[in-house]
Amino acid sequence: MDQKKWQLVQQHFGEIEYLDDGYYRLKNVGERFKLAFLTSGACGEKVIQPEITIEWVGGRAVPIALLDLAATPIKRWDRSETEKLESAAEVLLTKFCLAKRLTAAGK
Repeated sequence: MDQKKWQLVQQHFGEIEYLDDGYYRLKNVGERFKLAFLTSGACGEKVIQPEITIEWVGGRAVPIALLDLAATPIKRWDRSETEKLESAAEVLLTKFCLAKRLTAAGK
């Protein structure tokens, strides 16, 4: 997972924010973070697509779980899916950075 992108997302995103295509959420849960992109469902509920749980391991942010309620079938990955988690985290971080036009040099 790109640590510079992670730092940018931490600096520029808060609890929940609506931007052009959906809701962007960065939630601090104890010693972990939940990074999620959500859209509105048919009944107005927020649908996770996806949410990635991130924790600090050896001074690095590491994705440890993924939940995607919009996927068919629903995706639920844990630490045993390391490569898939890393790839999904990179895609989601890029989506967050593009939503606010963030670069490694800052906003």
